[in-house]
Amino acid sequence: MPERRACKPAIAIVGGDGRAHHIRVSAVIRSFPSGRYGGNGSIRRAVAAIDGGKVELVVLLVRWLGHSEYDAVVKACKSAQVLFLIVAKGSVTAHQQEVQEYLNARACAFRPS
Repeated sequence: MPERRACKPAIAIVGGDGRAHHIRVSAVIRSFPSGRYGGNGSIRRAVAAIDGGKVELVVLLVRWLGHSEYDAVVKACKSAQVLFLIVAKGSVTAHQQEVQEYLNARACAFRPS
């Protein structure tokens, strides 16, 4: 019988310039910079990833994100029923603990009894 690999969940960090997205959590981090900071088309790719089921948590850096970009990502999250975390100020590393707690709760929910 082939061995099953545990698949890490994907987290999208949306906004900013994409450089400060280094958090230490047990997940795959996908960075989608804001168009204002050189992320040409990255919001469109973020929405496609959310719609395609490739992301299960979205972290929104709203201080470094345009209104229309925010609206598009939140609309996609609500449509796909993807959880999102709003970071109003500071960096995403300040919310590293919240992200890890989400991942821990997710792992407990999928463990066989």
